[in-house]
Order: sequence, then C-alpha cells, then structure tokens
Amino acid sequence: MEFKDIDSLRYHIKKIISDEYAWKNLSPVFTQYKKAAILFPLTYNSCNKIEVWLTKRSQHVTHDKGHICFPGGMYEDQHDRDEIDTALREAHEEIGLDRSFVDVLGILIPYINNRKVLITPVIAIVADRFQPRPNHEVEVAFKMPLSRFLKNDNYNSFILRNPHSNINSIVHIFSDTIEKNMNVVTFGVTATMLVEVAVAVLKKLPEFDQTNYNIEKPFLRQTMIIRFLTESWKTNEIRSKL
Repeated sequence: MEFKDIDSLRYHIKKIISDEYAWKNLSPVFTQYKKAAILFPLTYNSCNKIEVWLTKRSQHVTHDKGHICFPGGMYEDQHDRDEIDTALREAHEEIGLDRSFVDVLGILIPYINNRKVLITPVIAIVADRFQPRPNHEVEVAFKMPLSRFLKNDNYNSFILRNPHSNINSIVHIFSDTIEKNMNVVTFGVTATMLVEVAVAVLKKLPEFDQTNYNIEKPFLRQTMIIRFLTESWKTNEIRSKL
C-alpha cells in the first residue's frame, strides 16, 4: 500500500488501533502478568519510505543480551500513568528520544512473552530528523524498512505451541546486515510484532506465508490468545462460585 503523505499514513494507522486492550480495560486475569510497553517507532521520509527504529540490546542488561528489540521496558507505577507513559519514558532513556519528536497514534493488542510479561505496543510516528543517543542498555539503534518484514530474503521460521493458550505460533527469524557490517537476527515477539504491523500498515501478505495471515484481521492470532485467556478466566471464576 502506498501513502501519498504522512497524513494519509497517520489516518490509516489510526484505523488499526483500539483502546479495547488498554491496560485499564483488560480482564482481571491479566493482573497476574507483569506489564511492559514498547514504542513501535515508525518514520516516514521524503521518499515516501516507511521505516522502523529498532535496537540491539547491549551486554550490560539482565535479559535478552544482544537481542533485537523495540525501545521499551517495564511499567513503573511511580512514574507511569499508562502504557503510553511507559513506552515514551523507556524510549527516552534508551535512545534519547524526546517526546517532542513523537506523534503517538495509539496502542495495539498486547503480546505475552515466555516470562509471562504482558507487552503492549504503542505505535507512533517519529520525526525523520531524530538522531538516537543510545544509553548503556543499547549497543546500537538502527532503522529498517517496514516492508523488509514481509520479504522472504534471509528468512526462516518454525512452529511453537504457545504455552499460555495452546495455540500454535509461528516463530519468525530475519537475518540482516546493518551499519558497519553488523549482523543482526530479529526473532521472537519482536519479529511477530513487526510482521503483523507490516501486514496491517502496508496491506500486503508476507512473501513467506500467504495462508496464516489476513490483511483485514492482521492481529487475529493475538486476539485469539487474549480472548482465550479471558474466557478461561471467566469459566474458572464461574466454577469457583458453584
């Protein structure tokens, strides 16, 4: 899908966001999960190219050393009112992204990682003039074309059963070379988010999978997982009162 300008991109993205899955609206079942938020930072440049900022985590972090991630982190109740505050605070800390460079559009359906952390993506458009200033948690911040995550080049995958819902999930693996000939491998929750947002924003199916994605319902698999967990909790609540 082509966008004639940044306003048309903004308009399209606002059609795929929803407050339905905001932290304040989630089922009580999710109180058992730790909460985190990431910023999904898109840029739109003068060549009508949509890119996304990513980071490679340094060796100085506790979890996911060297992994490719979005800027983001854990909710801190003493600082954050909601998932948007968390994502913006963490992006500022990790890559020096000032809020004046960010146009927050809304939130997407949350994801759950293997440490039982509920991760909510906050999708935003970042000014193309932004230059990152990584802190000690980030080895490097870099941009990739969003369309890359629909291409079959240097791509691999395998099927993994989701331990929270028993729904099969596709684990995507993208291998790329970025600045200074650094090799990066994007996989896990980060890769899943990238593929699903690319389908939603660009209105195209992945070259590597024409059957498991729906352009009109790009977040269907995540929706099934969240609804499964919600309905299971409701069923258990009813049984406990019998």
